[in-house]
Amino acid sequence: MSENEIEQQTTEKKDTDLSIGERIQKKRKSLGLSVEDLAFLTATFDHEKSSPSEKGLSSQTLYRYEKNEREPATREIRLLCRAINVSADWLIFGQVWNAEQEADTTLASNFRALVKDAMDDKTINLLRNKNKSRDDWHQIKLLDVKSRIK
Repeated sequence: MSENEIEQQTTEKKDTDLSIGERIQKKRKSLGLSVEDLAFLTATFDHEKSSPSEKGLSSQTLYRYEKNEREPATREIRLLCRAINVSADWLIFGQVWNAEQEADTTLASNFRALVKDAMDDKTINLLRNKNKSRDDWHQIKLLDVKSRIK
């Protein structure tokens, strides 16, 4: 089964019908993360391990979860929940434990995506360049005045 076929099946199913691996993959993709990015992110939330090489989950482990070859243990579920900002209920069962908090999280994610799109937009970048800070404008005017005096 190709990745596109799996993705189509994943989008058609409800969260409760997905496996843990499919839910991990769905959330990871919605956040725009690669498996390697998620592995790095889990390491930032791992305060149990002292060695940096042991922190977090490896990319290989995450691939195995997403392919349903393995299921995460308690520690891994905790790291994944923090890294992808979901509840353990959602990760394990596909159910939203706190719908209000989930709505806030969705709203915040959508807002971040809009801001990112706006920052990537060339029009916004042009406006940003035109709207220099007061000190920049002061320096430009000062140089203009100095050049006229000479």
